[in-house]
Amino acid sequence: MFGFFKEKSFKEEFEDKTNSIVSLAFEYVKNDKKNVDAIYIYGSNEEGFLYYDCFYCINDILLERHRINDTGQSYDVSDNIQLRYIKHANQDLRNLIDIFKKYKKEPPTQVKMEYYPKTGKFDCHLDYDMHYSNKKNGTPDETAELWFEELRVISRNNING
Repeated sequence: MFGFFKEKSFKEEFEDKTNSIVSLAFEYVKNDKKNVDAIYIYGSNEEGFLYYDCFYCINDILLERHRINDTGQSYDVSDNIQLRYIKHANQDLRNLIDIFKKYKKEPPTQVKMEYYPKTGKFDCHLDYDMHYSNKKNGTPDETAELWFEELRVISRNNING
């Protein structure tokens, strides 16, 4: 009777979960395809500590999650919304790591996702190196900030280039 249900593969579960993570980040900006150029999602998983952050490029301006209204838009960035968003995002990240464990695959230490709403383009980069836990006083926040700065340089070069 239950033979009709095919168990999902690693690839299917991975794609479902990354889609969920991107959807959550896009909902945070009201699914605003008109103004949102890119969504950059950062996840870290080192030494059992999960960390999530997200950046947005809105009208060609790269911004941290809590600064998205600096573009003149009116998104809800209240503390309550941000806390709920981070809670759900961290759970999604935990679930993503659990998919790797379920299929006996090494979980990545770092996940970087890029979503471009206007074109639907999506990229996901997995890394397995230690980025902060092997450094004295290193933090995941610093590593996310480094990526933000890299994106800022790329963004400037694209505008000026």
